[in-house]
Amino acid sequence: MDRRHLLKLGLVSATALSAAGGVALWWSERPPGAPAAMTPAGRGIFRAIARGVLDGVLPEDPGVASVMLDRHLERVEVAIAAFPPHARQELGQLLAVLANPVGRRLLAGLPAAWSEATVTQLQAAFDSMRRSSLTVRRQAFLALRDLTNAAFYSEPGTWAYLDYPGPRLV
Repeated sequence: MDRRHLLKLGLVSATALSAAGGVALWWSERPPGAPAAMTPAGRGIFRAIARGVLDGVLPEDPGVASVMLDRHLERVEVAIAAFPPHARQELGQLLAVLANPVGRRLLAGLPAAWSEATVTQLQAAFDSMRRSSLTVRRQAFLALRDLTNAAFYSEPGTWAYLDYPGPRLV
């Protein structure tokens, strides 16, 4: 590859990344630096993530599972509010990219909308992110999965549902 070709490739890549970032911000419902509360799109993404990550743990009854997911989303919001401002901003940027259909497909590998994706599709997308050769995809998956698990399994109400007696007092 000659130098001229490399420079053209770099310019095209930078332009594409800038355009993708602009589109993601345009699609986001919250401008950078806004309060930590999740947008409706962010809540939908975390609801879908919980459906995929917590499959087999959530109740089979759709009504009970929906109530449990609503409570889970409240805990996710509380956790996000405790993050330092830079971490909230980065998470907001990640959610903005994932809320965009192009960003969702490129970063998560999910062709269906978050709200329409089946558990199987969600898990396939998560597995693709987890096994990706791109560090950014792996990091995004790990951050979203870890935040979901932490918010779900740290709640004492969830412990009762799982028949977990809670930590032993020594």
